[in-house]
Amino acid sequence: MSWGQAGQMDLHGSLLRVWPRPPLPGSPAAGGPDRVGVLHRLLSGNFIPACTAMCRREALLKVGGFVQPQGMPAADYPTWLRLVQLGNVVPAEGVLGFWRRHPSQVTQVMEREMLAVPRFNWASWVAADLSPADRVQLGLTAQEAARIDTARRARTDFADGRLALRRNRRDDAARHFRDAMHGVRGVAKAKALVALISTRLGLNVDHLLQVRNRVRRSRRT
Repeated sequence: MSWGQAGQMDLHGSLLRVWPRPPLPGSPAAGGPDRVGVLHRLLSGNFIPACTAMCRREALLKVGGFVQPQGMPAADYPTWLRLVQLGNVVPAEGVLGFWRRHPSQVTQVMEREMLAVPRFNWASWVAADLSPADRVQLGLTAQEAARIDTARRARTDFADGRLALRRNRRDDAARHFRDAMHGVRGVAKAKALVALISTRLGLNVDHLLQVRNRVRRSRRT
């Protein structure tokens, strides 16, 4: 399978951003084709814009066509997770497609359903379909899959907490930050704890994180 960057447009056709940021997983700048590395990176979140993806017909047929687990509103992401098990998923350079944000798109009118996508246990779902030999080859034992799923839910809860702060819903933010501490250790847990305490104290931790991210981006450029 091949894919590339995509441009996100507003209602009037103006470019909002190009996503994802380089280096693209599997590209020469990221170390070249690496099926194991790309799979584990993909299990952390979908970085493949559907409007740019192309795959071999025989590969798609081999995984049973487009895959959509029961209760999931999306078919692209689970299909990528199946295809990467067959062979290399390699990006092409440049912007290969565009998509437009508007009030009637699925991600807006089915917001509640779409929220289930990042919270699904994707790593465990992939691991359950692998043979014991493939689990070893792909580094995805049941224990490792559970760890990946827990870490991903923690990141999702942390992101939802920041979104709640922007909407001035501090109680919801505190709940998400508290949930983000479950099952994780080290920096992830400490970051969620600081965010929870700051929220309870009425501090704008989201603003501080935005400033930090801007500083990091400016250093990279």
